[in-house]
Amino acid sequence: MIRGLFLPSRLLVLAMPHSKSYLILAFLACLSCQQSDGFVIGVSIGTDHLHDVEAISNKEAFAYSYGTGNIYHSNDGGRGWNRLAHLDSVYFEQIQFIDTKTGWICGEQGKIYRTVNGGIDWEDISINLPEHEGNLLLYALYFDDELHGIVAGMSANFETRKRKVRLYQTKNGGRNWTEKEVPTMLMNIVKGPESELWGMGSGMVLVKENMDAPWKTVLQSDSLRRIADIRSLDFGMEKGHVIAAEFSTGKLHISKDHGKTWTTQAITKNRVRSIIRYADEDWLAVGDLNKESGNVYWSHDDGLTWQRDSLKYPDIHRLALSRNYVWAVGKDGYSARLKR
Repeated sequence: MIRGLFLPSRLLVLAMPHSKSYLILAFLACLSCQQSDGFVIGVSIGTDHLHDVEAISNKEAFAYSYGTGNIYHSNDGGRGWNRLAHLDSVYFEQIQFIDTKTGWICGEQGKIYRTVNGGIDWEDISINLPEHEGNLLLYALYFDDELHGIVAGMSANFETRKRKVRLYQTKNGGRNWTEKEVPTMLMNIVKGPESELWGMGSGMVLVKENMDAPWKTVLQSDSLRRIADIRSLDFGMEKGHVIAAEFSTGKLHISKDHGKTWTTQAITKNRVRSIIRYADEDWLAVGDLNKESGNVYWSHDDGLTWQRDSLKYPDIHRLALSRNYVWAVGKDGYSARLKR
């Protein structure tokens, strides 16, 4: 079910548009449960698990469901959401828009779709592998502009158990793809503060200077696993400051020198899915409730120490930033917007 959240004077309720009366009830319910230390769960509407959110502005964002192929859009700061499209009912993993009109989404079975009209229509630009190579699972997606982009993941034949790391690049918006070498399976790709690209994957963090440069490994975790373990990172105020979150172990890897050296600290035993710096020295990390209580963690000293939120939330899958807000989505339609 889709949950609305409220933080007094900081958090705005987000909900799917089943009825205006639900939004009124959500607002009134949340006013009655204000607290000062974090998020408060409001009423629930809907059933879709939301896997990712892309914030275009303070008012506009896109989100999608996990396994049901629904693309949602809000143009009022998340107070209401409309279902724009229903694509293949596969597991999509990543969405990106470079402006209000142009965006891409990728997932399993090599599925990639492109829109040029704000998500109303989607063009199938999927990568089709020979049947014997199995399912192409695309986890990472990054576009530098409307033409130049990357998707990455792995192919898996579940009968032969044969797997292969995969990465593809395009120079024409995804109409054609060229396979490239990559040291590990990537789950996410983001642009750094100096326009370099950072890739996260199977216990590793990679960096490349630009789209056409080779990848360089800057971190290989002791917790290296077959399934990708590092899914999110962000950058501090100081040049070279990076914090990467390890999914399976609840560890954070911290570098102050652009990835040359790292220190590690554990903030939880739970899975950590997303980490973001939302103000000068303020960080937020979120994830699942799979081993212990608490899945929202705050740092107000630039990642030096972390405090667990005292309240209980559903699993939170992804965070995104707009100019003035942090957006969050997760299990059972959980969605929220936090003022920066």
